[in-house]
Amino acid sequence: MCQVLKDELHARFGNYEENPLINQATLLDPRFKTFAFSNENHCKNAFRFLKTKAQSIILESNHQQVSTSTSTSNSSSMLWKEFDETVVNLIGGSNSSVAGIIEVDKYLNEPLINRAENPLVWWAKHKNMYPRLYRLTKRRLCIMTSVPCERIFSKAGQVVNERRSRLTTSKISQILFLNHNML
Repeated sequence: MCQVLKDELHARFGNYEENPLINQATLLDPRFKTFAFSNENHCKNAFRFLKTKAQSIILESNHQQVSTSTSTSNSSSMLWKEFDETVVNLIGGSNSSVAGIIEVDKYLNEPLINRAENPLVWWAKHKNMYPRLYRLTKRRLCIMTSVPCERIFSKAGQVVNERRSRLTTSKISQILFLNHNML
């Protein structure tokens, strides 16, 4: 039974470093960052993806600023419209991609937090310092759907019935654990 459990764990988590989503989540976790990678190529790929995404988020936010600033200038004065568009284009050009790279580098150069600390709390405190990475973090460090939890509850209904009502809670937990991991 132990061998089956080991095999299942290896089948599910054996090649975790080859999964780009896990790599990105690891890089965005302030407890681990680049130190959790055993393969440097996977780390570089995640780093490259993170920089690209940070640059694209900046461009998206700059486009939102363009529409906001132009609507404000339209209501106040048509004279300044062309000037405002020129300034926004200058600011939103190459500076935005450089700012994204700087944000990623600054984040990765920060010291690691304690492994017992909650990374989501850390990101909530630092969301203004790293706004682009914070948006990425909300996508990568999110909680999975409740489908596996619902499966366990339905299994619990199958395990605990009137005939097995005298099982202790620890026995029920063990049966559910084995049932979930062996099937």
